[in-house]
Amino acid sequence: GPTEYAVATFRAEGEAPIEVTYRILNIHKDGKQSLGSTVTLQLPMTEPDPRFNYDEDLAGKIIEVLRVQDKFKCLQADTLLVKDTILFPERPEFNVYSKRSDSILWKLSTDAEYRIRRGETVDLRVELKKGETPWTLSVIDRAMEAHGFEIPNIQTVQYDTALHEVGFYEIDVIDKYCGTDVFADKSFVTVNVVDTAFLSLKACLQGPWNSAKGKMESAVLDQIDKHGLSKWPDVGGRKIIDWVIVELWKDDVAEPEFWDDQWCLLLDDGTIVDKEGDTNLKLMGKTSSAQFRVAIRSRNHLATWSKVVDLSATTPAAPCEIDFTKASHLYMEPGESISKYAYMDGAGRMLLYGGEVNSNRLVTSFDPNRVTREVLSLNTLEGIGALLLDVNYNGRIEWPGYNVDVNGSVEFMDWAIMYKNRSKYSIVPEREINW
Repeated sequence: GPTEYAVATFRAEGEAPIEVTYRILNIHKDGKQSLGSTVTLQLPMTEPDPRFNYDEDLAGKIIEVLRVQDKFKCLQADTLLVKDTILFPERPEFNVYSKRSDSILWKLSTDAEYRIRRGETVDLRVELKKGETPWTLSVIDRAMEAHGFEIPNIQTVQYDTALHEVGFYEIDVIDKYCGTDVFADKSFVTVNVVDTAFLSLKACLQGPWNSAKGKMESAVLDQIDKHGLSKWPDVGGRKIIDWVIVELWKDDVAEPEFWDDQWCLLLDDGTIVDKEGDTNLKLMGKTSSAQFRVAIRSRNHLATWSKVVDLSATTPAAPCEIDFTKASHLYMEPGESISKYAYMDGAGRMLLYGGEVNSNRLVTSFDPNRVTREVLSLNTLEGIGALLLDVNYNGRIEWPGYNVDVNGSVEFMDWAIMYKNRSKYSIVPEREINW
């Protein structure tokens, strides 16, 4: 502190007199360093140990030993020599809390990220744990300088403010004496301001698909968790097959970045609706650079991506329409004319590959081994995990040696679907889902 000082005491082994050469590096408040002076002294000391006084213009000093030489000109061995740091005054310490404006839960973090709709805010709370008031809160936008701001002369140890604009914000504190600790980890809050993107989607699963009827069929709806719904929504004359998860992945980055998702219901004709039965799906994804991939994730089929779509102009009256049953709407590798990440039936219809029952993004000949004696002892779906293994949604687990004749017509049986699709895989990153 301003009234204190530090003392450096040097000790060495060897034949006296011993010369010690050290240098002083000045640490500036912006974290940069500059050479102060280089000093040589002799041991034993005939003068008082050197003192280092408080300097209000600096954040600290580094005392670094450069060379030790005894009476016979023998040098210190080639090892790391002593280096000590003096800070003045003590660095202020602070906590950064943040939350969405519609939340009551403050989150303590040094690296928080939020996606908010336009008109919402991220609330910011900075708490001075150690330091002297009055202090200054400095919010620096590393992405767009104009969004930064400074609040000076704060008299209390806690201050609340809000972030309104998209940005990558660094939070700094300058207390009565000095700036934030130049050696400490910085605190950052990232704000992404997005608007609602509207989607209209269609997809079909290979397992329950009935080509003769031109739709999917299921005998297990009564076994499926409603996930908080008191009853299934009214979907007209159509039938609900299962839940699917619709995901948005931002594409204009080095690797696709997960952005938002929504639990939706898949109907027998392939239409995807939200929990209220609305076909107009609403996800957070409209940005100024709105290149996204849309993924469909299923209970026991391989997830697949759409081609890259632009969501910047979607409205309730003009949603982005993606039909995963059409080859032209699916993501394809360079040089491909048909996506290898979905199954094409004899009519040219694209279906999500069935048989992914162990969440490793790969259908293998080992996946059928997920069947257990517990499941095989049941003719109906009553065992734990049975829904996962019922790839064709007919209410039975069909397996060779149990209830399937391997020499008969088994093309659409659970085991046969998995076996036929072995080595098929998904490139949509894995996520932990509680179906």
